[in-house]
Amino acid sequence: MQIIINFNFAWQKLKNLYRNLQPVAILMFSVLIVGCHAVERTAPLQKAPEIIEREPTASLSNRYAVLRHSQLSNVEYRLSLLLDAENDFFKGTVTIDMDVAANNRAPITIDFDGGEVSAVMVNNKKVEWQYNQWFISLAANLFRNSENNTVVIEYRRPYSTDGYGLHRFQEPESGEIYLYSHFEPYKAHRLFPHFNQPNIRAHYQIDVVAPKHWSVITSVRETKIDSLANFNHWHFPRSENFSSYIFPLHAGPYQVWEDNSTHIPLRLFARKQLAKYIHVDEWFTPTKQLFAFFEKYFAIPYPFKKYDQVVSPDYNIGAMENVAAVTFNERYVSRSEKTRSQKQGLATIIAHEMAHMWFGNLVTMDWWNGLWLKESFATYMSYLAVNEATEYKESWDSFYANIKQWAYSSDQAATTHAIELPVESTDDAYTNFDGITYGKGASVLRQLPFYLGEDVFRQGVRNYLTKYSYQNTTLSDFMNELAKAAQTDLTQWQQQWLYKAGLNTIKADFQCLNGTISQLSLYQFAPAELPTLRSQRVQLALYQTQSNGIKLNQLIPVIYQGEKTRVVEAVGLPCPDAIHPNYDDWGYVKVELDQKTIATLKQHINHFPLDKTRLMLWQSLWDSVKDAKMSVYDFIDFAINNANSQDSISIINNFSEHLIYSAAYLNKLPTNSNKSLTYLKKIETYFWHQLKLAKPASDRQREALWHAIGVTQSESALHNLYDIYQGNIQLDGLTIDQDIRWALVKKFNQFLYKDYQEMFEQETNKDLSDKGMNQAIVAQVIRPEEKNKQYWLDILVNSPEKYKLATAKRIMNNLFPVSQHHLHQKFSQQILQQIPLLDKKVEQAYSRAFAGNLIPELCTSQSIKQLKKAEKNYQQLSPSVKKAIKAAHLNDKNCFKILQKLAG
Repeated sequence: MQIIINFNFAWQKLKNLYRNLQPVAILMFSVLIVGCHAVERTAPLQKAPEIIEREPTASLSNRYAVLRHSQLSNVEYRLSLLLDAENDFFKGTVTIDMDVAANNRAPITIDFDGGEVSAVMVNNKKVEWQYNQWFISLAANLFRNSENNTVVIEYRRPYSTDGYGLHRFQEPESGEIYLYSHFEPYKAHRLFPHFNQPNIRAHYQIDVVAPKHWSVITSVRETKIDSLANFNHWHFPRSENFSSYIFPLHAGPYQVWEDNSTHIPLRLFARKQLAKYIHVDEWFTPTKQLFAFFEKYFAIPYPFKKYDQVVSPDYNIGAMENVAAVTFNERYVSRSEKTRSQKQGLATIIAHEMAHMWFGNLVTMDWWNGLWLKESFATYMSYLAVNEATEYKESWDSFYANIKQWAYSSDQAATTHAIELPVESTDDAYTNFDGITYGKGASVLRQLPFYLGEDVFRQGVRNYLTKYSYQNTTLSDFMNELAKAAQTDLTQWQQQWLYKAGLNTIKADFQCLNGTISQLSLYQFAPAELPTLRSQRVQLALYQTQSNGIKLNQLIPVIYQGEKTRVVEAVGLPCPDAIHPNYDDWGYVKVELDQKTIATLKQHINHFPLDKTRLMLWQSLWDSVKDAKMSVYDFIDFAINNANSQDSISIINNFSEHLIYSAAYLNKLPTNSNKSLTYLKKIETYFWHQLKLAKPASDRQREALWHAIGVTQSESALHNLYDIYQGNIQLDGLTIDQDIRWALVKKFNQFLYKDYQEMFEQETNKDLSDKGMNQAIVAQVIRPEEKNKQYWLDILVNSPEKYKLATAKRIMNNLFPVSQHHLHQKFSQQILQQIPLLDKKVEQAYSRAFAGNLIPELCTSQSIKQLKKAEKNYQQLSPSVKKAIKAAHLNDKNCFKILQKLAG
């Protein structure tokens, strides 16, 4: 738990007594007034629910959620909150109006995590209740069946410090407090007692007492603000109906920027300390462009009344689609000049969250098995929208390099799963925020416009959103609307793609006679343990070499199915020198290149037309490394030999990333041979050469420096970095800003280079920001002494409350860099022994992060056995931790194969 600086806490409480009493009185009075408002009601539910006893656990089961959904209808929440800057808790009163099903005999439970309940009233009478720190239980006989009922609950709860619930952040420079909410999938009941499941939609009416200099942000704009001495009392009107996991509440002395140039009022909020780094056009310009695209694409006006974007500290994920008040990680605000790639990334994340306003918020999944559909759809739509509506026309290249590769990697892992699968409880929902849910789902959805036609797909989406506005849906609702629009049956497509796990591979095989193709077939393969063969539409590209390069000679659309598909359209065409069986990335499938294509590729990879084609060919080479068919050494030689002829920044970044991974594999070799050291030096030299060649002030220059810092290990490279830090080497057009200085100091501490402690203290004293404090911790964590590692590991295991989750994650991520592989090996047994102990005493988010960052993947036969044993013995752990161990075991086996290829 974060330490809050409160000088003389007892005196402060006395001093604040008067100013706190007045808002509390008004808060309670407002509950009474709001409670008198008439509420629209519709006919109550009639079905008598089956009685199921709810298990006393922190999670919500699907089975119980089905029961509770049958108990309730027409839910409304009226929420009054008292927020202040002094205490580590907040107070609230919630009034819940609801209809209870006729003949209901089961207790009604109200989710509320980790707070204190001081009073409960049902239909204006004080009642007995039970509370187990996870939910409040009320007897069935307290409610009038088939009629409106009202429950009033007074409570208090500590602010969160792990980024979930209502998170409290204290700014280290100013001491100011900032609050924001993050609830997905099952943390909204950290803010207020309610029915926290997606299919119990509700209207919300909220009023908030908060310090006078704060802003308060929720799904609607305030109707009035009353002044109360040092506080303001904010009143908000009744919202649209939506699920509680997307209900927003953010508060604090945020800096605000506004844009009212369109029919949708826009605001941007960030901490005041970040204001000088905010470039408003980078936010508002794509936001307005994307709104124009989505309103036209969906043929439904934006369904909410305003649109706020809130940049949030300590944030654990990229962004969240809270209704009309989206939250973003502060990493999207850079203290350095942004590259084009970073700006495109911001536009894409803005588009993703905006797509959710329709697909996810207006129409919402019934239960968490539908998570994949909303996230996959938003992912697909974000790249489509950015490509169509903004300047970033290379968007689909980024989709292939990032989203698609994430999906392929996840689908080849031991933890792969079907896209659509049962989710037994909210604990299981946490395990599905992965590359299958986001990446594979988006890739599979992208097939449908190619298969059905873009206009047909769009019409099906429009029909779905129109028909189910302000409702909850299942997968069948969505697929039925697509099928109707296309006038086709999609059952077989769903079975192949949504209900079966695994990644297929395709390979073209051809023969030529007298200079023309005599036969050409596409072969499809599947792993033995996941044998499903699928059908989809791809494009087959036939290339021929010419004196001035490579020519695309023929493009053939093909729908392949089964093990072998003959491409009769190719017969008689000129014999190709290269074939790519998934041109322009239409299909979700891994490509294995034929031998003639590989031979051509090695001579002419930079001569292929179109950046995306070259990007995909480079990726195929790296896939050969991961499949242990090509050695890391051969890949490094090929990449470095062909790099200087490449001018596409996306391709350069792609194989630069693969060179960094290559260095990681070399660092995991059991002993550093002369050959491995030689190749590590080659990688270092390559990035330094790129830095010298890059045009001043270009993206390529900035990214080359970051890559050079990342791979530096040798004495000579460290010396070059030291000269840059000291100003002895000047890089024309590149400012060595605070973030770069921290990266350099981190590297010096990683290798205890020169006066690393003095440099650390210098930057620590200079940069007093939250980011500076975190960077200072990382610079200490990364030092390679065994005692240092033990010190930080002890904190993570024995004092998990010492740091906020966001900071703890940074510690975990930097404790054992690949250059300290030998130290990770020494602590491997200790780490594995601590995982089950830690899993019992901390939130799943913490244990999941610990396992995901620290499980030792040592790439040896011994470590493989170690992880296999852990996977077998740790069956009682939380689902996401078990998943992390399972994934690590397979990664370790694959890494071992890659290193064996080097040894061979």
